[in-house]
Amino acid sequence: MKVDPATPAAPSLRWRIPTGTESSRQRSSPTSILLTTLIAAIVVAFTSPPQQLPWSLAAIGCISVALVLWRRRAPAALAENVWLDDGGVHWQVGDQVYDIPRPAALAFRIAREADTLRDVPALTFYLADAFESQPLELHPPATLAAVRQLLMTEWQLPESAAPPSSADDADRYDIALDLYSECHDDTQDWHFEGAVAVLETFCAELERAAKELPLAPLGAKPAQRVVLAQRRVKQPVRIQRCRQAALTPAAISGPPEFLLEFSRRLRSLAAGDGVQPVHDDTCEIAITPRKIWRLHWHGKSLAGAAG
Repeated sequence: MKVDPATPAAPSLRWRIPTGTESSRQRSSPTSILLTTLIAAIVVAFTSPPQQLPWSLAAIGCISVALVLWRRRAPAALAENVWLDDGGVHWQVGDQVYDIPRPAALAFRIAREADTLRDVPALTFYLADAFESQPLELHPPATLAAVRQLLMTEWQLPESAAPPSSADDADRYDIALDLYSECHDDTQDWHFEGAVAVLETFCAELERAAKELPLAPLGAKPAQRVVLAQRRVKQPVRIQRCRQAALTPAAISGPPEFLLEFSRRLRSLAAGDGVQPVHDDTCEIAITPRKIWRLHWHGKSLAGAAG
């Protein structure tokens, strides 16, 4: 099909959200490399034997040159991983490209979001059924003016004011329980402490989330219920319905069958041997065949639950 040169191309905007590897590479600027080289050379000059000094300085120089060349070469191979065009918003993770079709976007906002890796403005789309897209960090050439120009002029999308973000976010929850929650994702351990009745209420929340929460569209934030575990310290525990199971200090996420299995395991710990309601116990739950978490229950009586 021959394209008429008089027909303008559909407006688009492409940019790259840096990864963690790129962030460390960006911190290795030529200036920082030079400064590190000078400091290393001074230390070597005062500590190395005279006969080894030339070789030591030459090694430091070679390493510095290699670092500068590596830094210059690596960013050139990096392509944009987010783009807006007439079809919608697209982002790439590895070899997989994800999309939110343009008709699915009802409005947008640009604001600094708490759940981005960097403290920069991010683009969020409002979707149907009260869902929101995951925030997309904005980096040049995706300036605030360029993004607003494309979305408001070409897409005809309204911009919504950003919701208030403050310490009040920690007080937004569905239910508060006298439950202690402590998650260690480095060792894959999750500790719960409280009275059996309180844990049963928490398990009921897991089961309610599994049965009632809708599945979010791809690219949207998951639907969730928030339990405020307020024994000793306040710790929000988010129960999210997602396509894949995951446990993080911030959330218990997964499909309904995983949430129900998590509840079943906790209930089995609280039941114990059926004789001693106050006890400690541990069980395991699998995220994947090779990723096994340990759930720990530290039971307290109702009288001692406030202590």
